[in-house]
Amino acid sequence: MLLILGFIGIISLISTFFWDKSLCLIYNTTGMPCPSCGMTRAFRHLIALDFRSAFMYHPLFVVPLLIPFIYIKNIYNNSKLLNRLIGITIVIIIITWGIRLFMFFPHSEPFLFNSDAIIPSVYNHLTQ
Repeated sequence: MLLILGFIGIISLISTFFWDKSLCLIYNTTGMPCPSCGMTRAFRHLIALDFRSAFMYHPLFVVPLLIPFIYIKNIYNNSKLLNRLIGITIVIIIITWGIRLFMFFPHSEPFLFNSDAIIPSVYNHLTQ
């Protein structure tokens, strides 16, 4: 699982650097940003040691870095604690996403509306 997620992350970074295109299925389908929207750009700024910009693109950019350590530490100890931590993390991510949608959507990076996405394109085609 970690190898698959790492592979997806590497492809995402490469696509962002070379083609400036998102690989996000939700964003490319609905035109709306997903809960992790801005995470790749946050990591790009983190690599450049620009912590302020990394936080601006996604305030929870450290969460993916902590997940493997939490998982490895708790895999042998208590799976109930691990499940509780995962649940709490998911709730925090969804709340953060809602706040960011309210504050930034649809006019501020990284929460711009993708009018070229599939659903908006089909809707525009059908209404014309």
